[in-house]
Amino acid sequence: MPRLTRWSLAAVCLLTVAGCSTPESRPAPSPSAAVATPTPAASAPPSYRYTAFQLAAVPSLQFGRYRLVWNTDFLPPNRTFTPRPDPLAGRSVEPEACRSVIRTGGLTVPYGDFVPSDAPGASTQLELGPWVGDLEPYVQVRIIELVGASADRYIDQYTRTPAECADIRIDGTGHASVVDQSLPGFGERSRYLRRSFPIAHGRWTERILYYRTPTYLVELRLTGPTGTEAAFLALAREARDRIAAGLKAG
Repeated sequence: MPRLTRWSLAAVCLLTVAGCSTPESRPAPSPSAAVATPTPAASAPPSYRYTAFQLAAVPSLQFGRYRLVWNTDFLPPNRTFTPRPDPLAGRSVEPEACRSVIRTGGLTVPYGDFVPSDAPGASTQLELGPWVGDLEPYVQVRIIELVGASADRYIDQYTRTPAECADIRIDGTGHASVVDQSLPGFGERSRYLRRSFPIAHGRWTERILYYRTPTYLVELRLTGPTGTEAAFLALAREARDRIAAGLKAG
């Protein structure tokens, strides 16, 4: 029996080595084994300085005889995005590459599709007259809480305008132009786009201004056959000053 017991114990030790080690022979755990492997921290959800209601509480703006009143605004992606109809369809454009600049600004994806759906925003928009073909005349101002790289990406949605698009020939005799530049008084990262082209029996002009601050981004638009450069710049300066004062007070 003692011999059988010794073989039984040996077999058990082969199956459960740790259990058969004596306290004196058990190896001490290494210091590194006692340290748990850190797990990557979950990315924090975005936090915002303002609410949409705070942005919409900015004092209203005046454009001519019209008062522009803010509303809360969000930018869900437009999944049904299609380029607008070509306003110069059936007409020759020289350089031809400038046709897409006038039509869509080179945009090939939904406008603002990368903006988080919960990003606070406020906007005001006013129609300025009847539609002309497929084009709508309106004035719009929008505030969005986008900063840093996200604000830059928003500003750069439209591709940079080729220099030759400053002088475009339509049907050999008509004239169109697209100007892309920064605007003094709105920071180095401001971007002012002005598209002007013939339509029907008149001229259509689209003015778009972007600028950003450390805590928000502003977009202004004036589009249509009416509305002067001076009127647009006056609205831009008023918007800049009222938004800055309103958000600072809040």
